[in-house]
Amino acid sequence: MTNVTILTDDNGVKREYREVKREANVGERVKIIADAGVMLGEYRKGEVYTVTKLYGSFFIDVDGKWGDGTELNLAHDDYVVLEPTDIIHVDGLRYREEKRKAKAGERILIVAAEDAEGLYANGSVQTIREVPEVFGCVLVTGHAQIIYHREYVVITPLDEPATNNITVNLTVNVASSSPSEILKAIVDSVQAELAKFVGAPNNEETRDKMMEVLTNKSRDGIVERAKVDVVELRSDMTDVRNPHLRGRDDIYLLEGHLGMTADFIVNKEKRTIVCLLRGAVTPERIYARGIAKCSPDDCFNAHIGKAIALRRALDLDVPTDYLNTPQPTEPRVGDVVYPTAHRLGGRALTLKERVTGYNHERYGKNCFLTKESSGWIGDKQFRIIDDSRDQETEVTAVA
Repeated sequence: MTNVTILTDDNGVKREYREVKREANVGERVKIIADAGVMLGEYRKGEVYTVTKLYGSFFIDVDGKWGDGTELNLAHDDYVVLEPTDIIHVDGLRYREEKRKAKAGERILIVAAEDAEGLYANGSVQTIREVPEVFGCVLVTGHAQIIYHREYVVITPLDEPATNNITVNLTVNVASSSPSEILKAIVDSVQAELAKFVGAPNNEETRDKMMEVLTNKSRDGIVERAKVDVVELRSDMTDVRNPHLRGRDDIYLLEGHLGMTADFIVNKEKRTIVCLLRGAVTPERIYARGIAKCSPDDCFNAHIGKAIALRRALDLDVPTDYLNTPQPTEPRVGDVVYPTAHRLGGRALTLKERVTGYNHERYGKNCFLTKESSGWIGDKQFRIIDDSRDQETEVTAVA
């Protein structure tokens, strides 16, 4: 089945676009499908742009920017072309456009408005009241202005039911906003749309779950980007002249030419990570170092810390996402937590198994056994202080 992306077209109509794997032409819309590892460490997957220039046989320029402000260019493998279809979405239902004379009772979409006198415009949907035998026009409900046949297309509902969707219109200054601020703006916009419903999905459970999912997906995505970053910053040593470096996959280049390996010193007690760049040929010599320190109120994550420390050692900019990562809201096996209830003691605990049967409104909906004690603990009784989870696998036990 062909993948479809829904976008707002030039007439302000929600239209389905077919995703096609081919080379794009100037003026066409494209959707990025490449992962962060391919996109110079920037997570761009799913973003949509318009092609502005064909850049040789291998690349295209689009109306976007890289993180450093330079013009965004894409290899042909990085995107799919979005071809507009004749299927649109109106009031949550799918319709097909048909270029023909309308009948009474049918709905039409205005695509080439002429003498509208402010009563209708391109993108507006009208219902046919009458089709006069003369003048080549129709009359619609709501006003007496005639609409010529050439101004509209007929829209007919498709047989299959449409998924209930909400549409969020959001403008955020990403250059001056932190990831947490952007995330909050998204959540607030979605909640505003949900508020238009009566009952589900506009209830407390849905809103809480949405916030939990969005926050954790955002943090998980940044953690994965950090892991990829540490690998992708390495240089290709396939054809280098130095026999000590040739073929190695652990080399970072400092100042563009010095071959380095990275040692990471992780101190979870002090919540710091130090990156030491050692000479690949002379490992006893340290050429540069970088440090990442987690503030007391933030949740420590070794993967994000390594990426920050490495970039500082290499004298590279640190993405703001790494410095302003949303805090986790959903505890998972392997997380290190600190009890907030005095009776549980003042020591850190590692979540070992998720258990069911103990869930309680007072203690929390997510309960766990820990490595350090024989009892269980609920998510209202602790805060997460470390979610690195280097070698943890989630296990579910039944009480």
